[in-house]
Amino acid sequence: MENFEQFSLIAKISSVIPILILIITMTTLKWSGQRAGAAGLISSIIISFIFFGSTSEITALSFLKGISLSLFVLCIIWSAVWLYNLTEQSGSIKNIATTITSLISNPLHQALILGWCFAGLIQGIAGFGVPIAVIAPLLVIIGMNPFKASAIALIGHSWAVAFGSLGSSYYTLQLMTNIDTEILGPHLAILFFIPILLTGLAVSHIHSGFKGIVNGLPLVVVISIIMASSQYLATILNSPQIASTVAGLSGCLFAWVISNRTKILSKNSIAKKQTEKSSNTQSKTSIHLSVLPYYLLISFSLLSQIPFIKEIGTNLFFAIDIPSTVTNLGFKTNEIQNFAKIKLLSHPAPIILLSLLLFWVTNLSNKNSNFQDLKKTFHKTYNQCIPTTLTTVSIVVMAMVMTTTGMTTLISMLIANNTGNTFPIFSPFIGALGTFISGSNTSSNIMFGALQLETATKLGIGIVTISSIQTIGGSIASSIAPAKILVGTAIVGIGGKEGEVLKKAIPYCLLILLIVGLQAWIFSYLLKAI
Repeated sequence: MENFEQFSLIAKISSVIPILILIITMTTLKWSGQRAGAAGLISSIIISFIFFGSTSEITALSFLKGISLSLFVLCIIWSAVWLYNLTEQSGSIKNIATTITSLISNPLHQALILGWCFAGLIQGIAGFGVPIAVIAPLLVIIGMNPFKASAIALIGHSWAVAFGSLGSSYYTLQLMTNIDTEILGPHLAILFFIPILLTGLAVSHIHSGFKGIVNGLPLVVVISIIMASSQYLATILNSPQIASTVAGLSGCLFAWVISNRTKILSKNSIAKKQTEKSSNTQSKTSIHLSVLPYYLLISFSLLSQIPFIKEIGTNLFFAIDIPSTVTNLGFKTNEIQNFAKIKLLSHPAPIILLSLLLFWVTNLSNKNSNFQDLKKTFHKTYNQCIPTTLTTVSIVVMAMVMTTTGMTTLISMLIANNTGNTFPIFSPFIGALGTFISGSNTSSNIMFGALQLETATKLGIGIVTISSIQTIGGSIASSIAPAKILVGTAIVGIGGKEGEVLKKAIPYCLLILLIVGLQAWIFSYLLKAI
């Protein structure tokens, strides 16, 4: 598509119509994700034939690519949600949360540990609004205003979304950009230090104003370093699917250590220890049982990266080959071998399912579970995931139609021509728009991942940086996605007052996005990052 001017003004406008349809139908008309995704898909097919020289073969291949990519992501989503439902059914989530609150007496620290660290841990495992559903009521139970509780849960979990849901958003971005995971993961983790720090400070400010920032700053800085380092270590070990989980868990563990240290130095430490001893004698083992699925996840993810196991799994995968295509207007796509490869020994879904089954068997042997629990949680997962599945497939196929026929490339040219050197500042807001529309960073990466990469390529700046900023923007915008706000307000009893929660969360979100955009500009033009 070297000859940009060959396209008429109508063709240029038409290239953004599928995205506009998604925005309008989901935000103004309040359509479901399935209906909006189907409308966007149909419009993209029609426009691709009229203005972009598509053919029946190209459309069929776009569907094949879209379904293959959807399968890769949906396997993670289904297994992750099932694991969460099983752990919740067993009482593990409640037990972990109760342990945290029993160890920490400072209200600000409780807000940070529950609303920031523990929220990130849950996002790492499940995602899809689950952290809001779990954390907001917990904060209300310990005495917090429901509006504050909702805003803290929304802002506090957002740092963990990009690597969350056991890697579904991250792997979607990696597949859309085709950047090697060993390059993309660590770079993304480096760029995430500032967003992690800023979300912690935002939680402090929501809780106690500027006094909260001052009082919470030492803890926030130290935990930010620990969680960011944990994410980076997970990506270096080529296990990005556990990056948010490990980071959230390490943040919680550090807080427990600090809390216990504080109690030991406290005047009332002896009395407190005696009180806790009687209550924790029976729970000492159960807390480890509660955390068992996450121990297993981390262990199996790391084991899958041992060279011997990687060698065994080299030829154990499911994938398809995609031939090259050329539209009637001459837009070419290259042949892709082993597209959306699902490696049976290292893909997150098999690892999650193995952890799930071992956790269930352990509970079964301790008579804490039965077969009905497994069956019940699967049915719950099915009901939860069907809408997400239909939405994901329709949006992914739409994105593949747009990418394969050159529509995404044309949009990237329009953006590059109109923003120039300031594009990196706008980049996180593009990712944020996708999440705001769909409520999902995964969907945002599908819609805009390839577009951001193409724009960076046209401008000659680091594609890894801009691709990372795309998902960081989408991650942070999870704090203002209407779908997630609805979860928070409904569960804490302030349904119908979503606007007040949005008003509370949006200034923090926009400020963080702006700082992330400035970070992107510095990395792109001053540091000349990849």
